[in-house]
Amino acid sequence: MAGVFLSYSHKDRGFVEQLARDLRANGVTPWYDRWEMLPGDSLVAKIGTALLKNDYFVIILSPNSVSSQWVQRELAAALHRELQKR
Repeated sequence: MAGVFLSYSHKDRGFVEQLARDLRANGVTPWYDRWEMLPGDSLVAKIGTALLKNDYFVIILSPNSVSSQWVQRELAAALHRELQKR
């Protein structure tokens, strides 16, 4: 089953949660932070591990995500890891 890391602005949470449900219903394993993070978890460590483990990196583009510092950081980390693989 393919794994997909979902990068998004929390302002778009409703849409992303429905997308994650739809992906799961169709045989795709989404990494959705609200399902994967527990109190006390290191956000940076969890995201780093998730980026390594998933097959795909998906950015949900919206005006909110384009201006999101977290989305920009997740994209930079994913690009860095991809370049290291090559």
